[in-house]
Amino acid sequence: MCVFQVDLMRNISNIPQPFLYTRHVHFLNFTRFRIEQPVYINIIRDPINRFLSNYFFRRFGDWRGEQNHLIRTPGMKGDERYLVRLLRSISSISVLV
Repeated sequence: MCVFQVDLMRNISNIPQPFLYTRHVHFLNFTRFRIEQPVYINIIRDPINRFLSNYFFRRFGDWRGEQNHLIRTPGMKGDERYLVRLLRSISSISVLV
């Protein structure tokens, strides 16, 4: 366990409740340090949407808000636009097993 994780646990445990902490954080065992374990909520994303999100983040950097979508899209090449449309259409297909 690194110092950053211990500091994070202490900081979180000192914030007045109720509060919501939203970040990409791996599971931290608060009870190991005699701190009350908070409630974790995990969100599982569609794998294709996660791939697209990761691709856009790596290609165009961080962006907030849908208004920036129009700014980053013109930099896309034609084959990138095709790939995005293809992947989004695949992710919308329901598969019955």
